[in-house]
Amino acid sequence: MIDPGAPPLRILLVVDSEPTIASIAIPLTQAGHALAMVQTAREVFKQIEAQPWDAVIIDLTTIEAGLDLARQIRERQVDLSLILLTDQPADELLETGFKLGVYDWLFKPPLLTLVLAALDRASERRSLRKQAQENAAAATERNDTRHEINNQLAGIIGLVQLHLTGPGLDGEVEQDLRLVLDHAKRLRDLLRAKR
Repeated sequence: MIDPGAPPLRILLVVDSEPTIASIAIPLTQAGHALAMVQTAREVFKQIEAQPWDAVIIDLTTIEAGLDLARQIRERQVDLSLILLTDQPADELLETGFKLGVYDWLFKPPLLTLVLAALDRASERRSLRKQAQENAAAATERNDTRHEINNQLAGIIGLVQLHLTGPGLDGEVEQDLRLVLDHAKRLRDLLRAKR
């Protein structure tokens, strides 16, 4: 279940039935989750544009309306976990939902424990997305650093090679320059090997 130490989830509940409000909205709010309830697609998109959400629970009168809303949400925001409350859908509708990223289907009337389990999966997906974004940012930073170091090494190697071809070098200076050149080339090769 959801880690009590984890920050509360931000849940957008799209609902047009009173039973869902009583069975889901009230307990989730009491559990400390941030919950907003809306009834129309327009309100959904207004909320999505205003702030980030971890999950959207959709409970509309027909499954087709729920899937249509899921399609519109997915077109605008990929990162949201979508949970659909519905009567038992036909297999082709389940397939359509999975293609739209509806990974959790809960049948009416939904048990609170199943809703919490679906939200737990949404929380895990949120953590995985955040970790992936952090990893990508760190990889970009490492690549940028490697690139900058490589540029500096190229300048050092070029300058040392230029001085080594110049006339009248003192033997000790030439030896020092060759040492600098060897070290710079080793560093360059290490950077290339780490790519």
